[in-house]
Amino acid sequence: GASAEGLARQDRIDDSVSDGTTTALVDADTLELVPHFAELDLNKTSADTRALIVRPAQRLKTGHRYLVAVRGVVNAQGDPIEASEAFAALRDGTDSAEPSVESRRALYGDVFARRAEAGVDKQDLIVAWDFTTASQDNLTRWALQMRDESFAALGDAAPTWSLTEEVSDWENDTIMHRLKGTFEAPLYMTGPGSGQRLNLDADGVLTQNGTVDVPFEIIIPNVAANGPVALMQHGHGLLGSYTQIESSHFREVADQYGYAVFGVDPGGMATNDVATIAGALVTGDIGGLAKMTDRLHQGALNHLLAMRVMHAGLASDPTYGALLNGDERYYYGISQGGIFGGVYMGLSTEVTRGVLDVPGQPYNLLLRRSVDFDGYLDILAGAFDDDRDIAYGLTLIQMLWDRSEPTGYSAHIRDPLPGTPAHEVLMTAAVGDHQVTTLGAHHMARTVGATHLDTGVRSVYDLEAQTDPVTGSAYVEYDFGLP
Repeated sequence: GASAEGLARQDRIDDSVSDGTTTALVDADTLELVPHFAELDLNKTSADTRALIVRPAQRLKTGHRYLVAVRGVVNAQGDPIEASEAFAALRDGTDSAEPSVESRRALYGDVFARRAEAGVDKQDLIVAWDFTTASQDNLTRWALQMRDESFAALGDAAPTWSLTEEVSDWENDTIMHRLKGTFEAPLYMTGPGSGQRLNLDADGVLTQNGTVDVPFEIIIPNVAANGPVALMQHGHGLLGSYTQIESSHFREVADQYGYAVFGVDPGGMATNDVATIAGALVTGDIGGLAKMTDRLHQGALNHLLAMRVMHAGLASDPTYGALLNGDERYYYGISQGGIFGGVYMGLSTEVTRGVLDVPGQPYNLLLRRSVDFDGYLDILAGAFDDDRDIAYGLTLIQMLWDRSEPTGYSAHIRDPLPGTPAHEVLMTAAVGDHQVTTLGAHHMARTVGATHLDTGVRSVYDLEAQTDPVTGSAYVEYDFGLP
Protein backbone atom coordinates (compact mmCIF):
# COMPACT_ATOMS: atom_id res chain seq x y z
CA GLY A 1 0.00 0.00 0.00
CA ALA A 2 2.98 2.37 -0.10
CA SER A 3 2.94 5.47 -2.28
CA ALA A 4 5.89 7.28 -3.86
CA GLU A 5 5.25 10.38 -1.74
CA GLY A 6 8.44 11.57 -0.11
CA LEU A 7 10.77 9.05 -1.76
CA ALA A 8 14.18 10.15 -3.06
CA ARG A 9 13.38 9.87 -6.76
CA GLN A 10 15.74 9.19 -9.64
CA ASP A 11 15.73 12.92 -10.51
CA ARG A 12 16.27 13.95 -6.86
CA ILE A 13 19.12 11.72 -5.74
CA ASP A 14 20.36 14.55 -3.49
CA ASP A 15 17.36 13.87 -1.24
CA SER A 16 18.80 10.43 -0.42
CA VAL A 17 21.77 11.95 1.43
CA SER A 18 19.74 14.52 3.36
CA ASP A 19 18.82 14.18 7.03
CA GLY A 20 15.14 13.63 6.27
CA THR A 21 15.50 10.91 3.64
CA THR A 22 12.75 8.29 3.83
CA THR A 23 15.16 5.57 2.67
CA ALA A 24 18.66 5.59 4.14
CA LEU A 25 21.49 3.53 2.67
CA VAL A 26 24.36 3.70 5.15
CA ASP A 27 28.01 2.66 4.94
CA ALA A 28 28.32 0.51 8.08
CA ASP A 29 31.96 1.54 8.66
CA THR A 30 31.97 5.27 7.91
CA LEU A 31 28.25 5.75 8.73
CA GLU A 32 27.96 8.01 5.70
CA LEU A 33 24.74 8.12 3.72
CA VAL A 34 25.16 6.53 0.28
CA PRO A 35 23.45 8.17 -2.74
CA HIS A 36 20.54 6.18 -4.14
CA PHE A 37 16.98 6.51 -5.33
CA ALA A 38 13.83 4.71 -4.27
CA GLU A 39 10.82 3.78 -6.34
CA LEU A 40 7.72 1.62 -6.51
CA ASP A 41 7.75 -1.25 -8.97
CA LEU A 42 5.27 -0.09 -11.60
CA ASN A 43 5.80 -2.90 -14.13
CA LYS A 44 2.32 -4.44 -14.42
CA THR A 45 2.03 -4.73 -10.65
CA SER A 46 -0.92 -4.20 -8.32
CA ALA A 47 -0.84 -1.97 -5.24
CA ASP A 48 -1.16 -5.01 -2.94
CA THR A 49 1.93 -6.76 -4.32
CA ARG A 50 4.09 -3.85 -5.38
CA ALA A 51 7.69 -3.81 -4.20
CA LEU A 52 9.47 -0.70 -2.99
CA ILE A 53 12.98 -0.83 -4.48
CA VAL A 54 16.09 1.00 -3.23
CA ARG A 55 18.66 1.45 -6.01
CA PRO A 56 22.24 2.62 -5.32
CA ALA A 57 23.32 5.48 -7.59
CA GLN A 58 26.63 3.81 -8.35
CA ARG A 59 28.42 0.54 -7.70
CA LEU A 60 28.88 -0.20 -4.01
CA LYS A 61 32.23 -1.16 -2.50
CA THR A 62 33.19 -4.83 -2.71
CA GLY A 63 33.26 -6.99 0.42
CA HIS A 64 31.62 -4.22 2.42
CA ARG A 65 28.73 -4.01 4.88
CA TYR A 66 25.81 -1.65 4.37
CA LEU A 67 22.67 -0.82 6.34
CA VAL A 68 19.25 0.06 4.93
CA ALA A 69 16.50 1.91 6.77
CA VAL A 70 12.99 2.84 5.64
CA ARG A 71 10.90 5.41 7.49
CA GLY A 72 8.15 7.93 6.86
CA VAL A 73 6.60 6.10 3.92
CA VAL A 74 2.88 6.78 3.54
CA ASN A 75 0.00 5.24 1.61
CA ALA A 76 -2.10 6.90 -1.06
CA GLN A 77 -4.25 8.57 1.61
CA GLY A 78 -1.20 10.03 3.34
CA ASP A 79 -1.41 7.67 6.32
CA PRO A 80 1.87 6.24 7.68
CA ILE A 81 2.81 2.70 6.75
CA GLU A 82 3.26 0.71 9.97
CA ALA A 83 6.03 -1.73 10.83
CA SER A 84 5.26 -5.45 10.93
CA GLU A 85 4.72 -7.05 14.33
CA ALA A 86 8.03 -8.90 14.09
CA PHE A 87 10.06 -5.83 13.16
CA ALA A 88 8.32 -3.73 15.80
CA ALA A 89 9.37 -6.31 18.40
CA LEU A 90 12.99 -6.02 17.27
CA ARG A 91 12.83 -2.24 17.19
CA ASP A 92 11.04 -1.76 20.53
CA GLY A 93 12.44 -4.73 22.47
CA THR A 94 9.00 -6.23 23.04
CA ASP A 95 7.94 -9.87 23.05
CA SER A 96 7.07 -11.64 19.81
CA ALA A 97 5.52 -14.94 18.84
CA GLU A 98 7.78 -15.05 15.79
CA PRO A 99 10.61 -17.54 16.63
CA SER A 100 13.29 -15.83 14.55
CA VAL A 101 12.99 -12.54 16.43
CA GLU A 102 14.98 -13.73 19.45
CA SER A 103 17.83 -15.02 17.30
CA ARG A 104 18.08 -11.65 15.58
CA ARG A 105 18.08 -9.33 18.58
CA ALA A 106 21.89 -9.14 18.86
CA LEU A 107 22.30 -8.40 15.16
CA TYR A 108 19.63 -5.72 15.22
CA GLY A 109 21.09 -4.19 18.34
CA ASP A 110 24.20 -3.48 16.28
CA VAL A 111 22.16 -2.39 13.25
CA PHE A 112 20.13 0.10 15.30
CA ALA A 113 23.19 1.44 17.12
CA ARG A 114 25.04 2.14 13.86
CA ARG A 115 21.98 3.77 12.34
CA ALA A 116 21.59 5.98 15.38
CA GLU A 117 25.20 7.16 14.91
CA ALA A 118 24.30 7.89 11.29
CA GLY A 119 21.41 10.05 12.46
CA VAL A 120 18.59 7.56 11.86
CA ASP A 121 16.44 7.10 14.99
CA LYS A 122 15.22 3.53 15.31
CA GLN A 123 11.82 4.63 16.62
CA ASP A 124 11.05 6.07 13.17
CA LEU A 125 11.80 2.85 11.30
CA ILE A 126 9.25 0.79 9.39
CA VAL A 127 11.83 -1.80 8.37
CA ALA A 128 15.62 -2.08 8.37
CA TRP A 129 18.25 -4.63 7.45
CA ASP A 130 21.93 -5.04 6.68
CA PHE A 131 23.85 -6.80 3.91
CA THR A 132 27.42 -7.38 2.78
CA THR A 133 28.47 -7.12 -0.85
CA ALA A 134 30.48 -9.74 -2.70
CA SER A 135 34.25 -9.58 -2.64
CA GLN A 136 36.29 -8.65 -5.70
CA ASP A 137 37.63 -12.20 -5.80
CA ASN A 138 34.10 -13.62 -5.79
CA LEU A 139 33.11 -11.36 -8.68
CA THR A 140 36.14 -11.66 -10.94
CA ARG A 141 37.94 -14.91 -10.06
CA TRP A 142 36.57 -17.06 -12.89
CA ALA A 143 36.95 -14.46 -15.65
CA LEU A 144 40.52 -13.63 -14.60
CA GLN A 145 41.45 -17.31 -14.41
CA MET A 146 40.09 -17.95 -17.90
CA ARG A 147 41.87 -14.90 -19.32
CA ASP A 148 45.21 -15.48 -17.61
CA GLU A 149 45.44 -19.21 -18.33
CA SER A 150 44.46 -18.74 -21.96
CA PHE A 151 46.90 -15.93 -22.72
CA ALA A 152 49.73 -17.54 -20.76
CA ALA A 153 49.38 -20.63 -22.95
CA LEU A 154 49.52 -18.47 -26.11
CA GLY A 155 52.50 -16.35 -25.17
CA ASP A 156 52.74 -13.77 -27.96
CA ALA A 157 51.03 -15.99 -30.53
CA ALA A 158 47.49 -15.99 -31.85
CA PRO A 159 45.08 -18.87 -31.23
CA THR A 160 44.83 -21.38 -34.07
CA TRP A 161 42.58 -19.77 -36.68
CA SER A 162 41.46 -20.21 -40.27
CA LEU A 163 39.33 -18.45 -42.86
CA THR A 164 36.19 -20.20 -44.04
CA GLU A 165 34.89 -17.53 -46.43
CA GLU A 166 36.69 -14.82 -48.41
CA VAL A 167 34.48 -12.40 -50.37
CA SER A 168 35.85 -9.51 -52.41
CA ASP A 169 32.74 -8.56 -54.40
CA TRP A 170 30.44 -7.45 -51.57
CA GLU A 171 29.34 -3.81 -51.00
CA ASN A 172 32.31 -2.60 -53.02
CA ASP A 173 31.35 1.05 -52.62
CA THR A 174 32.88 0.84 -49.13
CA ILE A 175 34.26 -2.65 -48.48
CA MET A 176 37.28 -4.33 -50.09
CA HIS A 177 37.02 -7.71 -48.32
CA ARG A 178 34.50 -9.49 -46.11
CA LEU A 179 36.14 -12.42 -44.34
CA LYS A 180 34.67 -15.12 -42.12
CA GLY A 181 36.50 -17.74 -40.12
CA THR A 182 36.90 -19.53 -36.83
CA PHE A 183 39.49 -19.66 -34.07
CA GLU A 184 40.16 -22.19 -31.35
CA ALA A 185 39.39 -21.02 -27.81
CA PRO A 186 39.86 -22.90 -24.53
CA LEU A 187 36.44 -24.10 -23.39
CA TYR A 188 35.57 -23.62 -19.73
CA MET A 189 31.96 -24.79 -20.02
CA THR A 190 30.45 -28.24 -19.57
CA GLY A 191 29.75 -28.19 -23.31
CA PRO A 192 30.11 -25.89 -26.31
CA GLY A 193 26.48 -24.86 -26.88
CA SER A 194 23.85 -22.74 -25.17
CA GLY A 195 22.42 -23.97 -21.88
CA GLN A 196 25.74 -25.19 -20.44
CA ARG A 197 27.31 -24.33 -17.08
CA LEU A 198 30.84 -23.43 -16.06
CA ASN A 199 32.97 -26.57 -15.81
CA LEU A 200 33.63 -26.83 -12.07
CA ASP A 201 35.26 -29.90 -10.56
CA ALA A 202 34.12 -31.63 -7.36
CA ASP A 203 35.92 -28.97 -5.30
CA GLY A 204 34.29 -26.10 -7.19
CA VAL A 205 37.47 -25.25 -9.11
CA LEU A 206 37.02 -23.98 -12.66
CA THR A 207 38.68 -26.36 -15.12
CA GLN A 208 39.26 -26.22 -18.88
CA ASN A 209 37.16 -28.68 -20.85
CA GLY A 210 38.90 -28.96 -24.21
CA THR A 211 38.47 -26.27 -26.86
CA VAL A 212 35.70 -24.76 -28.96
CA ASP A 213 35.69 -23.22 -32.45
CA VAL A 214 34.50 -19.61 -32.32
CA PRO A 215 33.15 -18.00 -35.54
CA PHE A 216 34.19 -14.47 -36.44
CA GLU A 217 33.68 -11.97 -39.24
CA ILE A 218 35.73 -8.95 -40.32
CA ILE A 219 35.14 -6.27 -42.96
CA ILE A 220 38.14 -4.46 -44.44
CA PRO A 221 37.32 -1.11 -46.08
CA ASN A 222 38.47 0.21 -49.44
CA VAL A 223 40.52 2.92 -47.75
CA ALA A 224 42.92 0.18 -46.60
CA ALA A 225 44.37 0.34 -50.11
CA ASN A 226 45.96 3.66 -49.05
CA GLY A 227 47.59 2.17 -45.95
CA PRO A 228 46.85 -0.25 -43.13
CA VAL A 229 43.72 0.51 -41.08
CA ALA A 230 43.11 0.20 -37.35
CA LEU A 231 41.30 -2.75 -35.76
CA MET A 232 37.89 -2.07 -34.23
CA GLN A 233 36.16 -4.85 -32.30
CA HIS A 234 32.38 -4.53 -32.26
CA GLY A 235 30.03 -5.62 -29.49
CA HIS A 236 26.56 -6.29 -30.92
CA GLY A 237 23.07 -5.49 -29.67
CA LEU A 238 20.61 -7.41 -27.51
CA LEU A 239 20.49 -11.15 -28.28
CA GLY A 240 21.98 -10.38 -31.69
CA SER A 241 24.84 -11.63 -33.84
CA TYR A 242 28.31 -10.58 -34.93
CA THR A 243 26.92 -10.21 -38.48
CA GLN A 244 25.55 -6.82 -37.36
CA ILE A 245 28.85 -5.35 -38.55
CA GLU A 246 27.46 -5.73 -42.08
CA SER A 247 25.06 -2.79 -41.47
CA SER A 248 25.47 0.20 -43.76
CA HIS A 249 26.55 2.60 -41.00
CA PHE A 250 29.43 0.31 -40.02
CA ARG A 251 30.54 0.01 -43.61
CA GLU A 252 30.51 3.80 -43.95
CA VAL A 253 32.38 4.40 -40.69
CA ALA A 254 34.94 1.74 -41.61
CA ASP A 255 35.74 3.30 -44.97
CA GLN A 256 35.48 6.96 -43.94
CA TYR A 257 37.65 6.72 -40.83
CA GLY A 258 39.87 3.75 -41.59
CA TYR A 259 38.79 0.82 -39.44
CA ALA A 260 38.64 -2.89 -40.08
CA VAL A 261 35.56 -3.87 -38.06
CA PHE A 262 35.21 -7.39 -36.67
CA GLY A 263 33.00 -9.24 -34.25
CA VAL A 264 32.18 -12.49 -32.46
CA ASP A 265 29.09 -13.52 -30.51
CA PRO A 266 29.36 -13.03 -26.73
CA GLY A 267 27.77 -16.34 -25.75
CA GLY A 268 25.11 -16.25 -23.05
CA MET A 269 23.17 -13.38 -24.61
CA ALA A 270 23.36 -14.02 -28.35
CA THR A 271 20.69 -15.15 -30.81
CA ASN A 272 21.24 -18.83 -30.07
CA ASP A 273 20.68 -18.25 -26.33
CA VAL A 274 17.09 -17.00 -26.64
CA ALA A 275 15.55 -20.48 -26.16
CA THR A 276 17.60 -21.13 -23.01
CA ILE A 277 16.63 -17.81 -21.45
CA ALA A 278 12.94 -18.08 -22.37
CA GLY A 279 12.82 -21.70 -21.14
CA ALA A 280 14.00 -20.72 -17.66
CA LEU A 281 11.46 -17.90 -17.46
CA VAL A 282 8.49 -19.94 -18.72
CA THR A 283 8.98 -22.57 -16.03
CA GLY A 284 9.72 -20.04 -13.31
CA ASP A 285 13.16 -21.63 -12.89
CA ILE A 286 14.94 -18.37 -12.10
CA GLY A 287 18.03 -20.32 -11.04
CA GLY A 288 18.17 -21.77 -14.54
CA LEU A 289 19.34 -18.36 -15.76
CA ALA A 290 22.74 -19.29 -14.34
CA LYS A 291 23.18 -21.01 -17.70
CA MET A 292 23.15 -17.51 -19.18
CA THR A 293 25.39 -15.81 -16.62
CA ASP A 294 27.87 -18.70 -16.64
CA ARG A 295 28.15 -18.68 -20.43
CA LEU A 296 28.79 -14.95 -20.48
CA HIS A 297 32.19 -15.75 -18.96
CA GLN A 298 33.07 -17.84 -22.00
CA GLY A 299 31.73 -15.07 -24.22
CA ALA A 300 34.04 -12.55 -22.56
CA LEU A 301 37.02 -14.83 -23.10
CA ASN A 302 36.09 -15.33 -26.76
CA HIS A 303 35.99 -11.56 -27.23
CA LEU A 304 39.43 -11.09 -25.68
CA LEU A 305 40.91 -13.86 -27.82
CA ALA A 306 39.31 -12.48 -30.98
CA MET A 307 41.42 -9.33 -30.73
CA ARG A 308 44.55 -11.49 -30.38
CA VAL A 309 43.53 -13.40 -33.52
CA MET A 310 43.28 -10.13 -35.44
CA HIS A 311 46.44 -8.33 -34.36
CA ALA A 312 48.75 -11.34 -33.97
CA GLY A 313 47.20 -13.58 -36.60
CA LEU A 314 45.31 -11.97 -39.46
CA ALA A 315 47.51 -8.84 -39.38
CA SER A 316 50.44 -11.11 -40.31
CA ASP A 317 48.56 -12.98 -43.02
CA PRO A 318 50.35 -12.91 -46.42
CA THR A 319 47.16 -11.95 -48.26
CA TYR A 320 45.44 -9.52 -45.88
CA GLY A 321 48.06 -8.57 -43.29
CA ALA A 322 49.36 -5.52 -45.15
CA LEU A 323 45.88 -3.97 -44.97
CA LEU A 324 45.72 -4.09 -41.15
CA ASN A 325 47.54 -2.11 -38.46
CA GLY A 326 47.76 -4.60 -35.61
CA ASP A 327 49.22 -1.97 -33.26
CA GLU A 328 46.09 0.21 -33.33
CA ARG A 329 43.28 -1.58 -31.48
CA TYR A 330 39.91 -0.31 -30.23
CA TYR A 331 36.54 -1.52 -28.94
CA TYR A 332 33.15 -0.15 -29.97
CA GLY A 333 29.99 -1.67 -28.50
CA ILE A 334 26.39 -0.61 -28.98
CA SER A 335 23.45 -1.31 -26.66
CA GLN A 336 24.16 -4.79 -25.26
CA GLY A 337 27.65 -4.38 -26.69
CA GLY A 338 27.93 -1.04 -24.89
CA ILE A 339 26.79 -2.65 -21.66
CA PHE A 340 29.15 -5.62 -21.85
CA GLY A 341 31.85 -3.31 -23.10
CA GLY A 342 32.19 -2.48 -19.41
CA VAL A 343 33.32 -6.08 -18.86
CA TYR A 344 35.59 -6.13 -21.93
CA MET A 345 37.26 -2.83 -21.05
CA GLY A 346 37.74 -3.95 -17.46
CA LEU A 347 39.42 -7.19 -18.54
CA SER A 348 41.28 -6.47 -21.79
CA THR A 349 45.06 -6.46 -21.67
CA GLU A 350 45.36 -5.48 -25.35
CA VAL A 351 42.79 -2.72 -25.85
CA THR A 352 42.97 0.38 -23.64
CA ARG A 353 40.48 2.73 -25.38
CA GLY A 354 36.90 2.04 -26.31
CA VAL A 355 33.46 3.49 -26.97
CA LEU A 356 30.49 2.27 -24.95
CA ASP A 357 27.44 3.43 -26.88
CA VAL A 358 24.08 3.21 -25.07
CA PRO A 359 25.66 1.56 -22.00
CA GLY A 360 24.37 0.94 -18.51
CA GLN A 361 24.47 -1.16 -15.36
CA PRO A 362 23.30 -3.12 -13.45
CA TYR A 363 20.96 -5.34 -15.45
CA ASN A 364 18.45 -5.40 -12.61
CA LEU A 365 17.99 -1.66 -13.18
CA LEU A 366 18.04 -1.86 -16.98
CA LEU A 367 15.52 -4.68 -17.43
CA ARG A 368 12.51 -3.11 -15.76
CA ARG A 369 12.89 0.06 -17.86
CA SER A 370 13.42 -1.58 -21.25
CA VAL A 371 10.76 -2.01 -23.90
CA ASP A 372 12.71 -5.11 -24.93
CA PHE A 373 11.84 -6.76 -21.61
CA ASP A 374 8.07 -6.48 -22.00
CA GLY A 375 7.66 -9.92 -23.56
CA TYR A 376 9.87 -11.60 -20.96
CA LEU A 377 7.97 -9.83 -18.18
CA ASP A 378 4.75 -11.32 -19.54
CA ILE A 379 6.36 -14.77 -19.39
CA LEU A 380 7.41 -14.21 -15.77
CA ALA A 381 3.94 -12.98 -14.85
CA GLY A 382 2.59 -16.29 -16.09
CA ALA A 383 5.05 -18.23 -13.93
CA PHE A 384 4.60 -16.29 -10.66
CA ASP A 385 1.37 -15.36 -8.89
CA ASP A 386 2.87 -12.60 -6.76
CA ASP A 387 4.53 -9.59 -8.39
CA ARG A 388 7.04 -9.41 -5.55
CA ASP A 389 8.39 -12.84 -6.48
CA ILE A 390 9.44 -11.41 -9.85
CA ALA A 391 11.21 -8.51 -8.13
CA TYR A 392 12.95 -10.94 -5.75
CA GLY A 393 13.92 -13.28 -8.59
CA LEU A 394 15.48 -10.56 -10.73
CA THR A 395 17.40 -9.29 -7.72
CA LEU A 396 18.73 -12.76 -6.93
CA ILE A 397 19.84 -13.24 -10.53
CA GLN A 398 21.77 -9.97 -10.26
CA MET A 399 24.03 -11.73 -7.73
CA LEU A 400 25.03 -14.14 -10.52
CA TRP A 401 25.05 -11.47 -13.21
CA ASP A 402 27.51 -9.34 -11.21
CA ARG A 403 30.24 -11.84 -12.14
CA SER A 404 29.69 -11.39 -15.86
CA GLU A 405 28.19 -7.93 -16.43
CA PRO A 406 29.73 -4.48 -15.95
CA THR A 407 28.78 -4.08 -12.29
CA GLY A 408 31.61 -6.50 -11.50
CA TYR A 409 34.15 -4.88 -13.84
CA SER A 410 33.50 -1.26 -14.83
CA ALA A 411 35.07 0.10 -11.64
CA HIS A 412 38.32 -1.52 -12.83
CA ILE A 413 38.42 0.59 -15.98
CA ARG A 414 40.11 3.23 -13.82
CA ASP A 415 41.23 0.94 -10.94
CA PRO A 416 42.82 -1.93 -12.88
CA LEU A 417 42.49 -5.58 -11.98
CA PRO A 418 45.76 -7.52 -11.44
CA GLY A 419 47.82 -7.82 -14.61
CA THR A 420 45.57 -5.36 -16.43
CA PRO A 421 46.34 -1.86 -17.76
CA ALA A 422 44.18 1.17 -17.04
CA HIS A 423 41.60 1.99 -19.69
CA GLU A 424 39.71 5.00 -21.01
CA VAL A 425 36.15 4.87 -22.35
CA LEU A 426 33.81 7.26 -24.09
CA MET A 427 30.20 6.62 -23.02
CA THR A 428 27.35 8.01 -25.13
CA ALA A 429 23.65 7.88 -24.32
CA ALA A 430 20.36 9.53 -25.35
CA VAL A 431 17.65 11.03 -23.14
CA GLY A 432 14.48 8.94 -23.24
CA ASP A 433 16.09 5.78 -24.63
CA HIS A 434 13.31 3.18 -24.58
CA GLN A 435 15.67 0.19 -24.60
CA VAL A 436 18.55 1.14 -22.28
CA THR A 437 17.66 3.70 -19.62
CA THR A 438 20.11 6.55 -19.16
CA LEU A 439 19.84 5.94 -15.41
CA GLY A 440 21.99 2.86 -16.07
CA ALA A 441 24.44 4.96 -18.08
CA HIS A 442 24.66 7.46 -15.21
CA HIS A 443 25.30 4.58 -12.80
CA MET A 444 28.13 3.30 -14.99
CA ALA A 445 29.61 6.75 -15.57
CA ARG A 446 29.77 7.47 -11.85
CA THR A 447 31.32 4.05 -11.22
CA VAL A 448 33.96 4.64 -13.91
CA GLY A 449 34.65 8.13 -12.58
CA ALA A 450 33.94 9.70 -15.96
CA THR A 451 33.81 13.40 -16.68
CA HIS A 452 30.51 14.68 -18.10
CA LEU A 453 31.37 16.27 -21.45
CA ASP A 454 28.51 18.76 -21.23
CA THR A 455 26.42 19.06 -24.40
CA GLY A 456 23.94 21.43 -22.74
CA VAL A 457 21.22 18.79 -22.41
CA ARG A 458 21.08 18.52 -18.60
CA SER A 459 23.26 18.04 -15.56
CA VAL A 460 23.90 14.54 -14.24
CA TYR A 461 24.11 13.86 -10.50
CA ASP A 462 27.67 13.60 -9.16
CA LEU A 463 29.33 13.87 -12.58
CA GLU A 464 31.70 16.81 -13.00
CA ALA A 465 30.65 18.74 -16.10
CA GLN A 466 33.24 20.07 -18.51
CA THR A 467 32.88 21.78 -21.88
CA ASP A 468 36.57 21.80 -22.77
CA PRO A 469 38.26 18.74 -24.30
CA VAL A 470 38.30 15.89 -21.77
CA THR A 471 41.20 13.58 -21.01
CA GLY A 472 40.43 10.21 -19.49
CA SER A 473 36.97 8.63 -19.54
CA ALA A 474 33.99 10.76 -20.53
CA TYR A 475 30.20 10.61 -20.64
CA VAL A 476 28.26 12.42 -23.39
CA GLU A 477 24.49 12.77 -23.58
CA TYR A 478 22.24 13.61 -26.53
CA ASP A 479 18.59 14.59 -26.85
CA PHE A 480 16.78 13.45 -29.99
CA GLY A 481 13.37 14.56 -28.74
CA LEU A 482 12.19 11.10 -27.65
CA PRO A 483 9.09 11.16 -25.45
